[in-house]
Amino acid sequence: MQFTCTFTIPISEDKVKEVVTRLSKAGIDATEISRTESKITFTAPGTDTQVAGPLLSSWITKGDPITGYTLVGSMPPASSS
Repeated sequence: MQFTCTFTIPISEDKVKEVVTRLSKAGIDATEISRTESKITFTAPGTDTQVAGPLLSSWITKGDPITGYTLVGSMPPASSS
């Protein structure tokens, strides 16, 4: 699965570590794959969003450690040309 978390600007490294730690405790092995000024995209093995979705959503109501997210359970296979 792949998900992008939106953070307040500037992104606090402590908040990033907090996200990764909380995901890990929930059994989600997240790896950062890209970063912009306000967003970080992570990938994690598997396509089960049943744990990640509710966990990420629970953080939004508090605005801590993230302020928004997008979650993709599975990515289509890359086309070969």
